[in-house]
Formats: sequence, structure tokens, C-alpha cells
Amino acid sequence: MLSAIGWAAWTRWPPLLEYRIRDIDQRTLGVVEDYLDGRRALEPSASALAVLWQRKLALSLHLPLAGRIARIADPLSTRLCARADDPRLRELVDRALELTMGPEARARLQYLQRERRDST
Repeated sequence: MLSAIGWAAWTRWPPLLEYRIRDIDQRTLGVVEDYLDGRRALEPSASALAVLWQRKLALSLHLPLAGRIARIADPLSTRLCARADDPRLRELVDRALELTMGPEARARLQYLQRERRDST
């Protein structure tokens, strides 16, 4: 009985879900920094990011809807802002998105982004 309550809290209770999402964010940052610092290769880094993103999405689906939208400081954007123009970062994100979404969906997303950018 106690293990069932613990499992329910671990998988559904918003404060624990938020904790787990913050942990994923920190692990994501570690993967990105390791790649940019040359400690990890592209493919294992992109694969790790894809898994982390999928886990984060799965957890976030169980969070209650927010009553109002608030801006959340993204640890990736604040710690990596000096490296935002590094082409390896774009390469890593593109590869991780392709692994997460599949190549066809990724190509479609890139097409839509280019089309929107060209229309402005």
C-alpha cells in the first residue's frame, strides 16, 4: 500500500514532477556543456538529449494546467548564452530533434520555419 502511494506521488504529484523536470533540465545542461567542451561526441550527446526531452515531455503532460502563463528562467539559456552562436550547438539540437521527431517530421518543421521566416 505504501509503495503504491509513493509511486503515485512520484508519477503524479506536481511538486515531485517539477523536481524531476528540474533534474532533467540540469542533466540536459550537463550533456550540452560536455558536448561543447569536447568531452562527448555528437551522436551520444544528441541521443542523450532526445531521451531527456522525451522524458521531460512525458512528465510535463501530468502537470496541472497553469492558471496564467509566467516566464520561467531557462537554465540552458542563461548558462549557455555566451555560446549561443556556436554552430556545434545548432548541430547538436538539430540532431537531437531529428532523433526525437524522426527525419521526416524534422524536415517538415525546418521547411515551415524557413517559410515563416521568409514571409516576414
